[in-house]
Amino acid sequence: MDKKPITIKASAKTYKASVKTKKYAVTLKTIVGSSADGKAHLKSGKKVTLQVNGKKFSGKTNSKGQVTFKITNLNKKAKYKAKISYAGDITYKAASKTVTLTIK
Repeated sequence: MDKKPITIKASAKTYKASVKTKKYAVTLKTIVGSSADGKAHLKSGKKVTLQVNGKKFSGKTNSKGQVTFKITNLNKKAKYKAKISYAGDITYKAASKTVTLTIK
């Protein structure tokens, strides 16, 4: 059986340096009709990681395929490359995406 492709829906975001905990949301999606319930989002509990400035954050998808990361210790004003990764599983292929997070 072929593994199903997924896409990571994530975009660049800007934060103020004064905000201590920055929240960043990501959504995992697949082709409509290929998930178990026929919807385009993946089931809850899929582990997704976010790596930014050498620090790794992980989270699990909710029932809508969304993960919200709480990014801490990122207060220096700069642009950071953030890599979002999903390792894949028995049903879905692995995927990754790189976005820019800006601290002003």
